[in-house]
Amino acid sequence: MASGKSTLRRAFCTVFGTHDAELIQEEGIEYTSFGRVGCPGKCVKGDGCDGLDQSFSKLKKEGGIRTTERCIREHEIVVLEGSQTTFQWVKPLVDICSRNNCDFYMVLMDCRLWENYKRLKKRILARGETDKDVTDSRLNNVRAKNKQYKGIFTKSQKVEGINFIRIDTEGMEVEEEIMQLIEESGLY
Repeated sequence: MASGKSTLRRAFCTVFGTHDAELIQEEGIEYTSFGRVGCPGKCVKGDGCDGLDQSFSKLKKEGGIRTTERCIREHEIVVLEGSQTTFQWVKPLVDICSRNNCDFYMVLMDCRLWENYKRLKKRILARGETDKDVTDSRLNNVRAKNKQYKGIFTKSQKVEGINFIRIDTEGMEVEEEIMQLIEESGLY
C-alpha cells in the first residue's frame, strides 16, 4: 500500500496503451482494456484500480484465472495490480503464462516502512481527512502488507517461470521516475 503500484500501472497504460480505458464485463470476466495493455479488474475510475482485490473477490479464483488468461490472449502486456494478493496466486499465474507462452515478471515496489507511512498519510490528507484519521490500525495494516509482499517476493523466487524485478520506490513521486527505472530494468 502506497508503494507505487497504481503509479506503475498507470505508467504502463499511458506509455503502451493505445486507447482510453474500456471496461469489459461478461459472465465470470472483468477487466479493463487500454488496447495493447489489459488490467484485470476495474481501472476506469480516475487513478484507482480495483485490480485483483474487488473484482476477484466477486469472480472467485476460477473467474480470476479466466479473466487473467483472456487478458493475456488479447493484450501484449497485462498488469495485475492488487494489494490483497497472496502467494496462492503465484502458481496459477505461472501456469497461465506457461499455457500462453508469455513471460511473467513479478515486480516488488519496495520502500522503507517509514516511506510507506508518509505516503499513506499524504494520501489520507489529500482526500480531505485529518491527522486523526491516520490511526494506528491503518499504519499497522501498512506494516503488515509491507512485510507480506516482501515475503511473497522472497517465496516466489523459488518458483520456476518468473522473472523478478525489485524497484526501490523510496522518495519517488512521479511517473517519469518510475518509467526511468522500468527502462533501466530491461522490462521496457
